[in-house]
Amino acid sequence: METHLLTYLERQSSVAKFPNSGDNIVEKPFYDQDSQRVHININHYFEGVESEVWNYMIGGYKVCEKWLKDRKGRTLSNDEIFNYIKAVTAISQTIEIQEKIDELYPQVEEGSILF
Repeated sequence: METHLLTYLERQSSVAKFPNSGDNIVEKPFYDQDSQRVHININHYFEGVESEVWNYMIGGYKVCEKWLKDRKGRTLSNDEIFNYIKAVTAISQTIEIQEKIDELYPQVEEGSILF
């Protein structure tokens, strides 16, 4: 729960970085899989974003892409940049947790079926 509320993430390191600052205007966000960068414009990007995180969907939307598209034409504040980094980290952790649940679920299901 703390992961999805982004509160737990303040106590640990982030998976993404925003290495260069400037105008921080969201123009046309795109993902470069080779460099694992999410570009907000031609010069500015978040790095360290794995393709599974970029492609993670909730409600039919890619979460990381939609968040940026909703801010198209705006200048990202430092708080917004930090929140995006926390969201990327939360999605990364969610993917890890889902994989562990998928591993354990057959054992749980096996133990809960009465014959």
